[in-house]
Amino acid sequence: MPVSLENLASRCNSTVYGDAQLLISGVSSLEEALGNEISFISNRKYLSKLEHTNAGAIIMSALELEYFLSSYPNKALNAIISTNPYADFARISQYFFEKNNCIDKIYGQNIHACTNISKDVMLPENINISSFVTVEAGAVLGNNVSIGAGCYIGKDVIIGDNTFLCPNVTIYHGCHIGKNNIIHSGVVIGSDGFGFAPDLHIQNPEWVKIPQMGIVIIHDDVEIGANTTVDRATFGKTIIGKGCKIDNQVQIAHNVLIGDYCVIAGCTGIAGSTKIGKFCMLGGGSQISGHIELADGTIVSGGTAVTSSTDKGDRITGVFPAMPHKEWEKNAAIIRQIQNLRKQIKALEKEFSKMKRH
Repeated sequence: MPVSLENLASRCNSTVYGDAQLLISGVSSLEEALGNEISFISNRKYLSKLEHTNAGAIIMSALELEYFLSSYPNKALNAIISTNPYADFARISQYFFEKNNCIDKIYGQNIHACTNISKDVMLPENINISSFVTVEAGAVLGNNVSIGAGCYIGKDVIIGDNTFLCPNVTIYHGCHIGKNNIIHSGVVIGSDGFGFAPDLHIQNPEWVKIPQMGIVIIHDDVEIGANTTVDRATFGKTIIGKGCKIDNQVQIAHNVLIGDYCVIAGCTGIAGSTKIGKFCMLGGGSQISGHIELADGTIVSGGTAVTSSTDKGDRITGVFPAMPHKEWEKNAAIIRQIQNLRKQIKALEKEFSKMKRH
């Protein structure tokens, strides 16, 4: 059902410019939006696109609106005036997604016949459990939880209210999942951390497995992307803080502590016992060494290897720019000679010091 522009603006605590009663049926890009759809703009360099868009309304800042009206005085425009157009576009997109996909409060116990749920598990009043789900003894499932097909919930797992598990999620024994979480397909939570003690005698070499006896705690409002793994602690807890957003194929090792409201892009690897502060941003393919601390607000550029602790608000980049292969070979040859150059410079410094003394 379409909703008025005024209604959408109220959901974002924003105001309307133009026709407040205009009915909006969905969201789209500036290039593809129709007259009953809303789009957004958050960068002034794209304002020229507004001259040709067919969108019924635009989410934009007051400064961008003022600039557009002065540049295109004859162009009719309906807008939601926002202090954060990108974030408000996301909120409005959520509204239409949930409405169109019937993602809403669950009513009753919707349990597929092909499930394996331990008899001692007390199911809440409202829950969805799809086919081929296993729920082991001692598990506690919150109200309005939805569990996709093929999920495995281990012994004594706790899952908070309103959490959504996509198909084929595995949660090992004892782990705690908070409220309002979204966990995508293929995620494994609570698998063993990578712990082996070397005992490499010549006659009977062995890597002795260290039992992983801790758990994983994931706080509220977290989203975890497909095929990400979060290892259980050797002792104690691996923790993911409130409001964190984690992309696909991320590896989080044992005893990692991640603060609130961090974002971690795909293919990042975080080694064991690392502490990450609040509001950190880790770019795709980042490599974070173990037993270090990233302070609050640290930003790590994509592909960067971080091997030492950071200070608050640091931005860390260690990616060598791509270049033609022949050029890279020449630069690599120079890099291999840096140590020799360093020795020559030190030798010259000593000679210079001697000359000064005489």
